Amino acid sequence: MKKTEVILLGNKQLRKRVDVNHITLAGSLLPLADKVRDLGVIFDCELTMKNHISQIRRQSFSFLHIIGRMNKTITASQCSILINALVLSRITYCAPLLFGITKAELHKIQNIIDVAHRIVARLKKRHDRTSSTLPPSQWPLADKLIRLRACSLVFSVMKSGLPIGLSNLLKPMQSIRALRSSSQELLEVPMVKTKFGERSFYHYGPKLWNSIPLSIRNLRSRSIFLQKLTQMMV
Repeated sequence: MKKTEVILLGNKQLRKRVDVNHITLAGSLLPLADKVRDLGVIFDCELTMKNHISQIRRQSFSFLHIIGRMNKTITASQCSILINALVLSRITYCAPLLFGITKAELHKIQNIIDVAHRIVARLKKRHDRTSSTLPPSQWPLADKLIRLRACSLVFSVMKSGLPIGLSNLLKPMQSIRALRSSSQELLEVPMVKTKFGERSFYHYGPKLWNSIPLSIRNLRSRSIFLQKLTQMMV
């Protein structure tokens, strides 16, 4: 039980209604924590993801500093490979969990991408971003990158039906024009009343899926789906 952590999720008002500061599990007393780590992702009580984003920034800028110092001794291609492997991969890992974060937190992620872009393109000035010859699709805005990863998750669940837990949250649209909605593979978008609800896969998954053009939704290849969707978002 030494590695077991317990957290109570909800906004401050809701958490105050629950008069619990610990739980007992298998004879062990487990106090409620302000943040917990699961598969490398740090969750806080209100799911702001601030702690997780701070971890991404700290690790990313540490690698960017090292890569920046060796930039003159490697090619742009090698630099891009290092940044994709050591920096951008940290942003895209479990990126759907970042859907709906605040603009302030989104800006912190964008800052990482901008710095990485300047290092690869060997730009010296912060505002000199348009002079790069790199394809725009390789450097998406943070919000679009998160949306792209979220759409990718929905696509995988829709086409494979796995994992079952997520698949059960995606319900085909039921309407008078059932035949039409079925042929378009539209999903029911559940009504929610809170920000927590808006950020749930249960709500944003169907909403994002329905916003994708039918020609892209009908694709069977995940790689082609991502390629077309990336082109559409640029």
